[in-house]
Amino acid sequence: MTVRSHAMSIARRQKMCAFTVALLAAAQTWALEPKLQDSVDLDGDGKKEQVTLEPGTEGHFSVRVGSTVYKGRVLTNEAQGFTVVDVDASEPRKELLVHTIGDVDEQHRVVLLRFDGKRLSELGTLQEATEVKGNGIVLEDTWEGFWNRREKYVLDARAQKLTHVRQELLYVGIEGTVRSKSFPLQRTRTDTTPVANVAPGSKVLVVAAATPDKDGPVEWYLLKTSTGLLGWARIQTLVDEVELPFAG
Repeated sequence: MTVRSHAMSIARRQKMCAFTVALLAAAQTWALEPKLQDSVDLDGDGKKEQVTLEPGTEGHFSVRVGSTVYKGRVLTNEAQGFTVVDVDASEPRKELLVHTIGDVDEQHRVVLLRFDGKRLSELGTLQEATEVKGNGIVLEDTWEGFWNRREKYVLDARAQKLTHVRQELLYVGIEGTVRSKSFPLQRTRTDTTPVANVAPGSKVLVVAAATPDKDGPVEWYLLKTSTGLLGWARIQTLVDEVELPFAG
């Protein structure tokens, strides 16, 4: 190996180590409790900005970074504070995640803000940001009665927005027990031909859920019987006929 190639190899390893450290730092930052004020370098210029969040009424809040102010509103939620996250560890900027609390869990929201040195702009508003690890991806978990619905959002660097990555199916992976009544599983969501009739007292695995065409609750679920057959059932059938860990 030549001196030049050896030096390039060392440089590559150092770059990879730096990127790994950045990812770990992002994960550690995410674990912090929300704050109302902090001093942090958001635009990556090596200088820390003073960041302050001021909660308002009826969902209003304002975020000040230096002399720049962003005014936002989320439903009628109360702003609890912000955490600093790193959506994309390959570039020097970091983001603010404003946490707001609604009257019920379904109304909780987080607002992702980015500061470019001159202005604060919104990248997106989600119900939750479960994972922000610095790879340009934000994962969101929302409660669907007996399972967590995981959605993926990717940062569009050109548009400076989070873009939803739609899935045809959503993984569930929850097992339940059929109560005292047998019910059929359909071949497809539009073909009512029975694939199987589940036996009372048998185990069924809720494998996946069909993503709704529009925003709203999931209506159809793909089930696996104890005999290894797959078929579809509506949510009301699961509520009525299967023991699952439903919770409000």
